Amino acid sequence: MEEGLWEDYEDDEENEPYDRGPITSELELPDTELREVEEILDSSPDDAFNEHRDPEETEIESGSTHGGTDTEGETVYLDAFRDISQATLAHESVHGLMNQPDGSVNLPGDDPWDALLYEEFVARKAELEFKDSEVESEDLRTLARSKRIYENAREEKGIETNAEGLNNEVREIVDEEVLDAADQYKQKRDTLLAEEAADRHTEYELKDLIDPDIETYNETLDYIKNVEQQIIDEYSPP
Repeated sequence: MEEGLWEDYEDDEENEPYDRGPITSELELPDTELREVEEILDSSPDDAFNEHRDPEETEIESGSTHGGTDTEGETVYLDAFRDISQATLAHESVHGLMNQPDGSVNLPGDDPWDALLYEEFVARKAELEFKDSEVESEDLRTLARSKRIYENAREEKGIETNAEGLNNEVREIVDEEVLDAADQYKQKRDTLLAEEAADRHTEYELKDLIDPDIETYNETLDYIKNVEQQIIDEYSPP
């Protein structure tokens, strides 16, 4: 083979038009960027969503590249402006793939809060393939502080629980102040912890995380909670 011929072939392959479906046809991303998202997911965004909606009447600001995933009945919507970024499309595609109504992805755990944390972690991992993490040290202090506030609220109200898992704990609590603290802590887990854990993560390919077997699921949850404990240990006041 002549020198450089293989390189020319690879360039031609990369320049072939992306086979756009009903969702990707609505987006302004170049073919090369759509192909990169598909390679990361091992699936097309067209497989993740049934319909696209331009979110003119949502809280998403006009011109933003932010997006959202919404499920209504048997329909999974991509709510996004047409200039959605690669990072956001990858993130939302994970949610779309993991929430298809045919139930093709069934997370094997029995704690719904763990399942939500896991799903957000996978979505953040996909997103960070195309951008740097925005979590900073102060954010990690906020996460540690939110857990301490929740635990202090429980202690002040004399609430004790032997339940395992945050979801099971909260199901035993009726005090509104403590429930509010728990909700704030959960929000920090689903955003800051999910992104920080994803940024540190090096195990498993994304496709294996999107539809995990029970071993992958449990090992990954243990990993996320271990990252959280490291953050608590480092950023909680003495």
